Amino acid sequence: MYDAFVKELHHGSTILLAYFHYCNKGSHPLLMDWEVSLDIPLADLNTEQVRFMRETSEHVKEKCKPTLSLFELQWDAMLQNLTKSNQ
Repeated sequence: MYDAFVKELHHGSTILLAYFHYCNKGSHPLLMDWEVSLDIPLADLNTEQVRFMRETSEHVKEKCKPTLSLFELQWDAMLQNLTKSNQ
């Protein structure tokens, strides 16, 4: 009964994650130092958005250790396949 729903939810989540990675172009905005980074002006964010990124980044750094997953290793190939399938 829920199998189709879960598949669609997973598919939607995958698309959102792919879009997130596409927008960040390989950067790791949640691992940046949002206090002193020279990249902040390049992000084109307002004060409230920078504050949100600082707080979120700190939360991620406290809770997670950065790892290189199989997903990240195969990201370029998956992105190319996603791009081809959308054309």
